Amino acid sequence: MKKAQEKIRSEKMKDQWLDVYVSQLRSAQKRSAEEDLLIALYDDREHLTAIQKKKLEALVSAFKAIQKANKAKADLRALEASENALARKERNHQLFLSGGLLIAAGLVDSKTGKPFDQAALIGGLFALAEQMKDPNKKEVWSQKGNHFLAKAEAERKAELKQSKPVAELHPKLKDQNKS
Repeated sequence: MKKAQEKIRSEKMKDQWLDVYVSQLRSAQKRSAEEDLLIALYDDREHLTAIQKKKLEALVSAFKAIQKANKAKADLRALEASENALARKERNHQLFLSGGLLIAAGLVDSKTGKPFDQAALIGGLFALAEQMKDPNKKEVWSQKGNHFLAKAEAERKAELKQSKPVAELHPKLKDQNKS
């Protein structure tokens, strides 16, 4: 009994899909020969021969497969767009961190984000890039940089320990913690 009900339900869904698809095809400005054949067979579906019924089923199967493939392509494009957005976000994050390093070194104004002397900054960076080819200089600078970054991180952690939790700063949250 269940198999018969499932078969009836499957046929109804197939008919619904076909009704919608043929309706969409009718409103299309350009149609292929296969699409025209599908419409013709659909319109005469009550009087089809066995071969015509098989043609109709084959066309329905083919067009469903095309729709499924198109959906898969669209899903893939959406995933790629999401992946690209994440990559852009990470790149932007790294650029902001680089800007923070320029601020920390005192080369860029932290309020405006503008270099104090743009020409001197770019000239200095070109000179620095040239000197970075020397592994000894690079090692010395890396040690100084690591020392500075470790000190800055320690200061940041110390500040966090001294700051009050948000719940203590906001009156409504403070009242909720008491109850």
